[in-house]
Amino acid sequence: MSAEIARLKRQLAERDEELAILQKAATYFAKRLK
Repeated sequence: MSAEIARLKRQLAERDEELAILQKAATYFAKRLK
């Protein structure tokens, strides 16, 4: 059971990282377009 929880937490952490990268990219492009 705990292994499953650890796996889910790892997936969430990866998704959070991807979202942060996408947000930075979006912010960067938004600044470039102005």
